[in-house]
Amino acid sequence: MKRSEIVTFIRGIKHGKFLHIQFRKANGELRDATIQMGVKHPAHVTAPGQGVRKGVSFEEALSQGVLKFYEPNKVNPNGTRGAYRSAQLSSIISISANGEKYTIED
Repeated sequence: MKRSEIVTFIRGIKHGKFLHIQFRKANGELRDATIQMGVKHPAHVTAPGQGVRKGVSFEEALSQGVLKFYEPNKVNPNGTRGAYRSAQLSSIISISANGEKYTIED
């Protein structure tokens, strides 16, 4: 799959669908994640003592070159599971969905 086709491919994935992505983090570390698409992440999150943190919607992030997703297997410091994450579309190396693995070509 060509890098220019990622946005169209991602928009075609049903909400709630699980897939696997491999991407390079900002620090250069290679990361594998099983993610869930279409989970609503609130645009405005209030953290105790930290005020309001403003975010963007899934579509806004996608138009800015960022994939927002939910990673249900992430173990948090307090022992709970699940976290909202994001990855730059330009850093995605491969996507596995519908029983197929798509390697991203530049």
